[in-house]
Amino acid sequence: MVHPFRFLAGMIALSGLVLQFWLMTKYPNARNIIVTTTKFLSFFTIQTNILIVICMILPVIAPNGRLSHFMSAPSVRTAIASYSAVTGIIYFALLRNIGHDQGLERLADQILHYITPTMMVFDWLVWVPKGRVRWTDPARFMIFPALYGVWTLLHGAVTGWYPYPFFNAARIGSAGIFANFAGLTCVVLAIPFAFLLLDRLLATLQRERA
Repeated sequence: MVHPFRFLAGMIALSGLVLQFWLMTKYPNARNIIVTTTKFLSFFTIQTNILIVICMILPVIAPNGRLSHFMSAPSVRTAIASYSAVTGIIYFALLRNIGHDQGLERLADQILHYITPTMMVFDWLVWVPKGRVRWTDPARFMIFPALYGVWTLLHGAVTGWYPYPFFNAARIGSAGIFANFAGLTCVVLAIPFAFLLLDRLLATLQRERA
């Protein structure tokens, strides 16, 4: 069951990524493929779904590879599951009512923000071995979001373009950026620790059943 589910989840994520990129190439201001690709890869949602594709599909098609073993590690899959939860929660809380996406754009949004993150978290709950994540691991999980935040601010300062409105320094000012970063940092920190606590709880329940 696990391999078909992971392959299906990975293919759904891949289809959502391809659809979203194709839609972005059709935007009126999408004249330069390099700029469009850079913007596409500058969304946390896109980066998270790329990780979902890799960790879902690669261990199925190349189970003995070094990268497959790395992506199958409980700590790595817990990190990606936490990024998936961040993606869904932030989108639902702050972004779902921005714009008026319809048709294929709405489909891409639903896939990348709800369907694939939910499938990733479900995979973590059901198949990832519990009790293997260390208490210090959530600090390591923060490296990826921290690097993403630095890239977003630097890229935005140079180009004037920001992937999310709560990062737009030109619109909300430095004080707004600081407040938003502080709030998002709390969320991004809290979710991995929630996964860690749930991991410990599920590991304890499994030991008691055994």
